[in-house]
Amino acid sequence: MIIFLNGELTTSNMMYFANGLYRKVVKPADAAKVLALCTLFNLIGCAAIAWVLSQTLGFNDIDASHYLISAVQGKIDKSYGLVFLDGIVANMLVNITVIGIMFMKDNSAKIPYILGIIFIFAFYGFEHVIANFVTYSLAAFTLPSAIEGFTLSHVLLQWLVAWIGNFVGGGVVMGVGYGFLNKGQDIYTD
Repeated sequence: MIIFLNGELTTSNMMYFANGLYRKVVKPADAAKVLALCTLFNLIGCAAIAWVLSQTLGFNDIDASHYLISAVQGKIDKSYGLVFLDGIVANMLVNITVIGIMFMKDNSAKIPYILGIIFIFAFYGFEHVIANFVTYSLAAFTLPSAIEGFTLSHVLLQWLVAWIGNFVGGGVVMGVGYGFLNKGQDIYTD
C-alpha cells in the first residue's frame, strides 16, 4: 500500500537520504529531521492502526496461544545483536523491493514482486522497525501480560536497535552502495 499510495516509510527514506548525503545533495540536518519526523509519524500511524485492529472481532478476545503473542514473544526474546543483524537484512530486502519496482512499468508485475520479497523478511522474522511498531502496539493493546519481558523500556530499546540496523542495511548498504555504484554519468542498473 505504501508504494502504490506513494506513502512515506522511514526505512525507504533511509536509503534515499543516505544516497542524497553520499551525493552531497542533502544536508545532514535535513536528512535527520525528515527521518525523525517520518519515524515519529510512522509510529503514530502504526499505533493508531493497531488500536483499531485491537477493537475488531479478530483481535478483541485473543488468548496466549494466538500467533501474535508467540511472534512478539519470539522478537522480544532476541538478543540485541540479533535484532541489529536482522534489521540490516530486513531493510536490505525492503529497499531491494523499492529499487526493483522502479524498473517495472506494469503494476501487475509489481504486486507479486513486492509480496515475494516482503514475504521473505516476514517469514524469517527479520526486524523491520515499522512493522514492529504495528505488531508490538497490537500486542500492547490486546494481551501484553502474556509476553514475558514486554516492558516499555525493552520495547523502546528493541525498536531503537532495529532502527539502527535498518539504517545500516537500507542507508549504508543500499543507499550509499547504490550512490557509489552510480557515481559516474552512466546509470548503473545491475
